[in-house]
Amino acid sequence: MREVRLRSPRTGFLRRNTAAAIYGTIVTAALIAGDSLSTTNMTDIAVSVAVVVPLYWLAHAYAEFIAQGIHEHIRPRLVATLRQELPTVQAAVPLVGIMLVLGTVGVGENAAVYAALWLAVAELLAFAFVAARHNRLRGLALLGAAGTSALFGVAIVVLKAVLH
Repeated sequence: MREVRLRSPRTGFLRRNTAAAIYGTIVTAALIAGDSLSTTNMTDIAVSVAVVVPLYWLAHAYAEFIAQGIHEHIRPRLVATLRQELPTVQAAVPLVGIMLVLGTVGVGENAAVYAALWLAVAELLAFAFVAARHNRLRGLALLGAAGTSALFGVAIVVLKAVLH
């Protein structure tokens, strides 16, 4: 997996690992959408995300660690891999945050869930756009890369709407 290194301090979150941020956003959005089909309790959905996403992060980091091969200096490499994959968990925070805040201020649960899902679409678009620009993509290639990423989020929104 290629780590994208960005130069701007404003994109420090993306600098660590754009792929992990994209994975985390997709996993979190899918959890929110799926859980919202069986419950409208925002706390229950947030707890589900708080349990599953860190587990996914650990599993993904472990798989990356093992794929790199086991050599000496295991502990420093394991810690570095966990740090590199941390955006998987960090990407969940804005989605769960907006859902909980909107639910707290009286916005209906369904609307709060959709707000989180549309924020996921925006995150996916932004992550891919910045990564594509960093890789010097322009024009249709840039739009294609960003649009493809956003389509993952749109697919989750559509599935939520169809299954609801």
